[in-house]
Amino acid sequence: MTPQLSIVVCTHNQAAYLRKALASLLRQNLAEDAYEILVIDNGSVDGSKETLRYYEGANNLRYFSDPVPGLSRARNTGWQNARGKYVAYIDDDALATPDWAGNILSCFETHAPEVSIVGGIVTPIWEAEKPEWLTPELERHLSIVNWGALSMFIDDDRFYLAGTNVSYRRSALQNSGGFPAGLGREGPLLRSNEELWMQKHLRKNGGRMWYDAQIHVQHYIKAHRLHPSWFYERFYWQGISDAVLDSYLTDQCPRGRHLISQISKDVKQLRRDAVPFLKGLLHGSRDVILRCRLSQAAGRLVGDLRVAFGREDGPRK
Repeated sequence: MTPQLSIVVCTHNQAAYLRKALASLLRQNLAEDAYEILVIDNGSVDGSKETLRYYEGANNLRYFSDPVPGLSRARNTGWQNARGKYVAYIDDDALATPDWAGNILSCFETHAPEVSIVGGIVTPIWEAEKPEWLTPELERHLSIVNWGALSMFIDDDRFYLAGTNVSYRRSALQNSGGFPAGLGREGPLLRSNEELWMQKHLRKNGGRMWYDAQIHVQHYIKAHRLHPSWFYERFYWQGISDAVLDSYLTDQCPRGRHLISQISKDVKQLRRDAVPFLKGLLHGSRDVILRCRLSQAAGRLVGDLRVAFGREDGPRK
């Protein structure tokens, strides 16, 4: 029997977490032949492959090695090898509730054919005490998602779905050409926006997004991510990722007058964010949010320059 749902787990050097994630996926309230699990090993050297030996009796578990670094590449390897009509993504450090896969299938079948993307709640498992400075504005960069108990269509950019709990029609992924290689994590680089590009692209081409509160995963928030320094780096790469995303969406690199105009905007934004940050320093304040915004503005400037001068992949062809 061909599985209806393919669950893709992209992993890199997280063997201990991967074992927990797979255990949660193998406990789904679905028949084994109704879904499959694809582990895409993106160059791990910590024995992640050996983790699968704990589950040798699982007939619906498959392993693929993709050693070239890049989360987008690993995501593409996943859907390209998927046999299911629908493709669900969950991080290697996340846990699915027992009814997760079944609820995904139910949503697609209930709202077909207009829904291309389905996702839901991501709640944190804190591995260290949550700091007082961690505001909702910062939490979204930890892939925490909760738009309430009511399910709904997502038709504007105020709402989003996290890459650790999102599913697609396989045909939609194939028609899109896949996730862009210039976006998404790459080794230690905290690039992002590959899922955002896909969601924007599919919505632009008539696909609809559905948020369902019954589709729920838990996501480990590691201790090192709860330090300001991690957020400063995360926001810096968010700025770079935003510049690359815009070049993909507009299908053009900043050149000539457009480049001058964009750089001018970036410099003005950097200046606007620098003023309150520097004022805070003079008064002995170390506001994490202000520093994050400044880091993002700096990253945006660097990103636009990198795109313009060919240091990034630039627009999709």
